Amino acid sequence: TQNLGRARALTDTDPAAALEILSGLRVTMGRYEDATVRASYACATAHALRNLGRSRDALPVAAEAVELARSAAGPEATKTLECASLYAAVLADLGRLQEARAELERVLAAQTRVLGPDHPSTRETSTLLDGLLAMSRYRKKEERKKE
Repeated sequence: TQNLGRARALTDTDPAAALEILSGLRVTMGRYEDATVRASYACATAHALRNLGRSRDALPVAAEAVELARSAAGPEATKTLECASLYAAVLADLGRLQEARAELERVLAAQTRVLGPDHPSTRETSTLLDGLLAMSRYRKKEERKKE
């Protein structure tokens, strides 16, 4: 799991290197019975793919990460909420704004309960939701102009 930690640390700064490390771990991760470790692997892989602009590839991996984390730790565990927030961001990247909004609202409510309103993860999700709502308003405005 040391390499998994290295890969997770690189997902923002060097996603290509992170993905290379994660690709090398793919077989090893399949052998882990611990769903939490497998969820961390899937979440890191989806994060790296998203940061490489490969959101279509990231979507099923992020969905798997959410399910693994939820089954291992529960629906409001920190890892589950982290993976669910990433899943929502990937949905937004793909233009699936209503689905992303619903997921972000659920994650934000849970993070506020579990982590508190001032936790960095809660604030990050709130900022992401604000941006998504602004994007939705802009799209609606543009659609009205076309009518």
